[in-house]
Amino acid sequence: MALRTLAHVLLLSALLSRGASAAAIWTESVNGDLSGNRAAPTALAVAVGTNTISGSTTGGDLDYFTFTVPAGAEFTRLTLAAYGATNLAFLAIQHGSAITENPGSPNAANLLGYVHLGAAQVGTDVLDNMGASNGLVPAAQGFSLPLGPGSYAFWLQQANATPTSYTLDVVLTPEPASAGLLAAGLAILAARRRR
Repeated sequence: MALRTLAHVLLLSALLSRGASAAAIWTESVNGDLSGNRAAPTALAVAVGTNTISGSTTGGDLDYFTFTVPAGAEFTRLTLAAYGATNLAFLAIQHGSAITENPGSPNAANLLGYVHLGAAQVGTDVLDNMGASNGLVPAAQGFSLPLGPGSYAFWLQQANATPTSYTLDVVLTPEPASAGLLAAGLAILAARRRR
């Protein structure tokens, strides 16, 4: 019985450490350019943990991508891990798997949120800034964190002719209910072990 309990604990530990790991889910130099079509963004697979996206953009090169936060997970952070220019870039988020706004004449009120990225934000979470963009002019819809399960689309662009490289870390965490179930499972295993 003790070996069986130990096996269960080891399996749960392996699953937790696997879900919390960092993974490069898209690197333009390896995987190719992210989609330039707002109606058909590059679909990325994300998991609980840190999911890294690396790319570059310049004037006229728009990067669109989408991912689905799975059931039992929450989108809690979007960290600008690296930024390779002195000028600003634009990053927006919308619900769904496509960006509806024409970049030539966007209506910010149709965006869930947006932020202007720059070198000063490297190492910081920009998702909370995007959520507060309902206080900007022009105002987006705004949102509270964390963002729950569902599909989200992103639009990143640089208007300047200077090439801009970037790395974004998308962080998903287990929903509190999922974490509670895991804790209950561990408590049951510990109780069984005592018997």
